[in-house]
Amino acid sequence: MYFLRKISLYKWINIILFLIGSLVLGYMYINYNSWCNGKDIYCYYNFYDAIYNPLYFGVRIFTVLLGMLLFVPIHIFRKWLFYVAPIIIVITIWRVQSISVYSSGIATITKANMAQIGMYFLALVTTVFVLVHLAYDYRKKKQLQK
Repeated sequence: MYFLRKISLYKWINIILFLIGSLVLGYMYINYNSWCNGKDIYCYYNFYDAIYNPLYFGVRIFTVLLGMLLFVPIHIFRKWLFYVAPIIIVITIWRVQSISVYSSGIATITKANMAQIGMYFLALVTTVFVLVHLAYDYRKKKQLQK
């Protein structure tokens, strides 16, 4: 039990967010096809397409991202948690919310597609953010050793 006390608060936050995302993803994966079966089109448009699909596809990518962030140093995760993630998540939610579920067409982006695009953008920005910080830390450590 001593090793549990040595884990930082932000590492616990990362672990808890990862577990919550995994549980939500597991629950949604089990019940994905049976959510609106036998109900009217209202259920499909207002719940399945408007809430369930964007949440499912967004949480899927976000959970993988949190799983990868378990292996970065704590100070990088803390900066990511305060400066990168909230901005992109709020913009993604705003963009997903602004799309109508009733629009259709060949080039129409659905709410689920917009959630995926937002989370892929978050993954790209996170990758660049982590690599830049790791390179900066490596260079700083190398300069201190001289």
